[in-house]
Amino acid sequence: LEFNQVTNLTISREVRQVTDECETTSRRPEGQCSPYANGVGGNPKTGRRQYGSDGLCLPVSEPENGRCKMESTYVKVVDNGNTNDRSRQRIIDFNCNEGFSDAKNGAYGVASDAFYYGHITGRLYEEKYNYRALSWKPRMVVHYGSCYDNAFWDGRDMYFGDGCNTFYPLVSQDVIAHELGHGITSTNSRLVYSSESGGINEAFSDISGEAAELFGGRPGGNDFNVGFDLFKNPSRSLRYFRRPEDDNISISTYGQYRDGLNVHYSSGIFNIAFYRMVAEQNMDLYQAYGCFLHANRNLWTSRSTFKAGACAVIKACFDLGYDHNKAREAFMPSGLEVETCNVQSLSVQISAGTTQERVMVSTGRSPIFELDVTGATGRLTAEAEDFSMVTIDITTDVDGQNVVASGENEVTFSVQSGVTLFAKLSSDAETDKSVTVTLN
Repeated sequence: LEFNQVTNLTISREVRQVTDECETTSRRPEGQCSPYANGVGGNPKTGRRQYGSDGLCLPVSEPENGRCKMESTYVKVVDNGNTNDRSRQRIIDFNCNEGFSDAKNGAYGVASDAFYYGHITGRLYEEKYNYRALSWKPRMVVHYGSCYDNAFWDGRDMYFGDGCNTFYPLVSQDVIAHELGHGITSTNSRLVYSSESGGINEAFSDISGEAAELFGGRPGGNDFNVGFDLFKNPSRSLRYFRRPEDDNISISTYGQYRDGLNVHYSSGIFNIAFYRMVAEQNMDLYQAYGCFLHANRNLWTSRSTFKAGACAVIKACFDLGYDHNKAREAFMPSGLEVETCNVQSLSVQISAGTTQERVMVSTGRSPIFELDVTGATGRLTAEAEDFSMVTIDITTDVDGQNVVASGENEVTFSVQSGVTLFAKLSSDAETDKSVTVTLN
């Protein structure tokens, strides 16, 4: 999947909670969607999808005079009429009861799929990561070009070809999330789309597709493949996470890398690491993706190398309170020497007299902080919003193993000159609890 790099793009980020109950792609257990919009989607490989029933709701707002628009909180869909024009702005509108008819190249309904999957992808970021992926509403331009076996992000909007001999129209859930992933990268780390940083750029988009497949309820869950649902060959995918080499050109280790290798193929180094985090290290997929997303938003730079990028993912897991050793183990076979990543430098510091708010703690999330005890009396509190129990361990190591003091919601400890201390928070709660941490 192609990405057209746009430089010097300055976009502000926005985090916003969606409250519009009219716009929903949730699967309703019974009855017709409300508001109702008819539509079809799918292709011969995935099967036909009927929107407006069976709980598959197109995210339209209230119809006007029986007509619906393909515009939601997150996206708007434009029909490009198989031209290469990039200036079209007219949003698709259609008779709500009849649906929009645009069967093409074997697919039963291209625009409806794009609309549904695009909205699902926007919801993923707000509902799982409290993050608005883009501060603007991008166009999803369908029917781009003629016999066009590709999709791309141009720095502002997403474009989807109808495929040709190799692909059905390129509007599968993972491909749409892949292109939006390029939007996230272009407004955050701005990874240059060449060399090692380009491989990380492309991998982040591939990984985004897996999170979206899981969130969107793909039958069978995410498949750890790129583009399987739109490849006309019944057994082929565009790229593979478990064994990147299965496409006969991608790589999975740094030793296979060479200057000039296409970024789509060098992406295998990070793709297989993500697979190992989830499938071998048993990390929750949303948590694993959260580490990559955090790295993209806060840690990667435009020229990050594979090693620096991997260390940043490990740091991101640490910052988020996840088991960073799972990320390190997942990257170990890649040959990036991640065992030399300086773990102690990953810690977030809390100073005496200061407070950290909205620290997330649960059974799978145990954040660790370095304590700056200068001027401290040796008392640390952790108060959950719902007043649930939070365990605090004061340790002398960043992995939280050598415990010197422990308590529930509050702990006192000895302050010694020259001794670096860390605080590890944990909870029996299955879901994340928001905790306020104060050091005195």
